[in-house]
Amino acid sequence: MFNADPLIVFVGLLDDQCNVVGLEIREGYHVMSSKESISDYISTAAPIVVGSFVRRQQIWGNLTAVMAKHEKRIVVYSPLKEQIVVAGFDPQAPTPILNRTVENIKNASNKL
Repeated sequence: MFNADPLIVFVGLLDDQCNVVGLEIREGYHVMSSKESISDYISTAAPIVVGSFVRRQQIWGNLTAVMAKHEKRIVVYSPLKEQIVVAGFDPQAPTPILNRTVENIKNASNKL
């Protein structure tokens, strides 16, 4: 996946119990935390982030991805058969719909 997008910082693979079965970090990229810390984050967040949305599939259709945007990292969870692929991106990766939505929320809250 690193070849597919130069903004990908790490890629993890979780099993159906959200245990990390693989995690690779882009060579030469400073990730700001240890591999163990990233593993802990993605395995802890996955059941909350993905699990709650998977339960809505009957109504909204199959889940393709969930994105979490932090100031210093963007993380995308994508179910794949009985596993979850997790990709961490550089914060400069484009996220137009998220950026637009956050801006709209900020603007609306300023009018309250």
